[in-house]
Amino acid sequence: MRLDHIQLALPRDSEDTCREFWVGCLQFKEIEKPENLKLRGGAWFRKEAVEIHLGVETPVSAAKKAHTGIAVKDIHVLRAT
Repeated sequence: MRLDHIQLALPRDSEDTCREFWVGCLQFKEIEKPENLKLRGGAWFRKEAVEIHLGVETPVSAAKKAHTGIAVKDIHVLRAT
């Protein structure tokens, strides 16, 4: 058994901003979504064994306590980015 992916919600039309963060800052690679899911919007990313699925939710609301914790090297460099 293994964790397959983490699903996170995002507002409609925010995919490009999310790409800047997941690809530009955290250096994930965007992976192609299956054809039957592309029309829903969102984006999928992978780095090593971690896969993040971003799905459009309208209206989107932040969970009060839920969060995703990702350990990174050189957090100060990432923060500056």
